[in-house]
Amino acid sequence: MDISVVIPCYNEEKYIHTILRNILSEKQLSVEIFVVDAGSTDGTVSIVNNFIKKNDQIVLIHNKKKYVSYGFNETIPRCRGKYISIMGAHAIYPKHFLTEAFGILESGICDVVGGPINNDAETLIGKSIAYCMESVFGMGNSDFRISSKDKFVDTVPFPVYKKEVFSNIGVYDVRLIRNQDDDFHYRAHQAGYKIFMSQRLRVVCYVRENYSAFIKQFFQYGLFKPIVLLKNKRSVKIRHLVPSLFSLYVFFSCIIILTMPQYDMVLSLFIIYLFIDFYFSFNNNKSLIIKLLNLITFPLMHFSYGIGMLAGFKK
Repeated sequence: MDISVVIPCYNEEKYIHTILRNILSEKQLSVEIFVVDAGSTDGTVSIVNNFIKKNDQIVLIHNKKKYVSYGFNETIPRCRGKYISIMGAHAIYPKHFLTEAFGILESGICDVVGGPINNDAETLIGKSIAYCMESVFGMGNSDFRISSKDKFVDTVPFPVYKKEVFSNIGVYDVRLIRNQDDDFHYRAHQAGYKIFMSQRLRVVCYVRENYSAFIKQFFQYGLFKPIVLLKNKRSVKIRHLVPSLFSLYVFFSCIIILTMPQYDMVLSLFIIYLFIDFYFSFNNNKSLIIKLLNLITFPLMHFSYGIGMLAGFKK
């Protein structure tokens, strides 16, 4: 078996057919597919079962504990492939994604490979979220979001691993609802494994389409980040702490403005933030409505993550 593909999913009837069809079209490889469903209530399970009737290399696993870490940990020991691919259902992959990844890993230059992502959405709010998640102002210097070069990196989305990586460093930390892949990749680095990002594996990822889901997502990213950083202290970078420090600054600034007559310095820092927000919101070729939405999306992203991280440190 060349590659074992693990696909965690929940209510992905809109995308699951496409990803299964595309994987099965890669005839150059022997592939097994594990669809790990977290209790979908739409037509996802029915679609997968229809594929299973015609393709015996597909297995449906019911993740009763819902969270992806549990699903991964239950599935990975069952994988027979030389390599293990983690593919999100909510994404569009380039043609021959697995074949390309297989070739890169076979070359011996790395132990884990993946590609950068471009974000996309269907609603106006979603398109604003997609843009902000690809911006340096929104997400910092995250390589897989902003880099256009092949390079060795700290982490990649939708990775393909040598199976031995799991054998040697274990599986995912089930305490982590979010950021479990970051933690795993930090541990892989510490064990001496190399992670490579190839532009040939660039993926289009569909983001949240409304602010409610977006805020919840980034709050959870922040909430579980302290566990990752405390476990992997050498991985801490300034960009990880900026949103939480900024949230603290805003909180104490509000107190200062309400209680002290001299707050020019506080206001000046707010003005600087608003200027940067305005610059990155409008310095693009997006429509006017998306530019205006960006003015809201950037602060929501920063404060959701920052407040979540403060809550995580407290917890």
